[in-house]
Amino acid sequence: MDRSKSPPPPPLDAPTSERLDSWKRVAAYFKRDVRTVKRWEKDEGLPVHRHVHKKQATVYAYPPELDAWWNNRSPRPEAEKARGKDARKPWSRWWAVAAITVVTAAVSAGVWFAQRPSLPFAERD
Repeated sequence: MDRSKSPPPPPLDAPTSERLDSWKRVAAYFKRDVRTVKRWEKDEGLPVHRHVHKKQATVYAYPPELDAWWNNRSPRPEAEKARGKDARKPWSRWWAVAAITVVTAAVSAGVWFAQRPSLPFAERD
């Protein structure tokens, strides 16, 4: 058996009955969304383990490891900056869409009124 692919042993103080066996259970442990804990695993090193199967891997984690990670984590400065920029982007996009909509409506109304035929009065009317 190849040691590099075998899962790490559980922590000594964590019985396997307390193991969190899915992303959903890990997210519920933190009271967060599944996407959030997946992002934490990718970007911030959330300690999760994987059972590798033929088609897909299953995820599991131990509460003591998660608690230690939570207590020792510190947000990276570049992550804080990126989060601040991302928070402003939806508003700037909204304003851009609103401005484009107003300009399009004004141009359309101008074209429509300019091409609309005037009332056909003859000189005798």
